[in-house]
Amino acid sequence: MRIILCFALIVLSVSCLDERDNYIKKTDIVRISEELIPDTSVNLNIIQIRAKAEESNGCWRDLYFVLDRKNNFEYNLLALGTYEGNGVCPDIMVYKDSIIDFLPDKKGIYYFHIVKSKEKITTDTIYVE
Repeated sequence: MRIILCFALIVLSVSCLDERDNYIKKTDIVRISEELIPDTSVNLNIIQIRAKAEESNGCWRDLYFVLDRKNNFEYNLLALGTYEGNGVCPDIMVYKDSIIDFLPDKKGIYYFHIVKSKEKITTDTIYVE
């Protein structure tokens, strides 16, 4: 009986150690699945940029967008989120839809580099007349 009890305690302690060893919490890039950026704008009006970020498991949370200005006419659009888990995540989709108000300060062509994922960046433009 003692051998079985000792064996059970060892198995339980090892399984608890495994969960702590696999625990990860990080902020990282999230996939942008959709974006809608108008082609043109007139008179330096506010331009609405629509975007949707998503991840395929429930260990992701707190998704948000960042529009980062590189220079006067060039911007990066990326989505970030917090990943927290120990290797076992719920099989659910996590989404974030957003509208970003962009106010150009000069007329010209604006370039938006959209970080679709860690491996893919696309570029879109807005011509401001």
